[in-house]
Amino acid sequence: MAAAPAVETAASEPGSRFDTAIVLEGATNELAGVRAESAYIAKRYPGWHQTMQALLNHNGRMYDRIDIVGPKGESKSLYFDITDWFGKLN
Repeated sequence: MAAAPAVETAASEPGSRFDTAIVLEGATNELAGVRAESAYIAKRYPGWHQTMQALLNHNGRMYDRIDIVGPKGESKSLYFDITDWFGKLN
């Protein structure tokens, strides 16, 4: 008998914490990275808007934590690993 598919919980959801932080492929500098973060949120969370952003250093890596609010007032924090493009202007 096949195992039941894994259920994605809030704790394992991509971007829900440092160890599941979202890595945006193709972001090579800060401008592209910020645009990619916005595009990710718009695509994955339509109707949600950003309320706060924090730059965090955790275990030698750089992260953006972006807090978003949904159309019904629900809130969520998303963690993006920005180490590869943080501080790069070109």
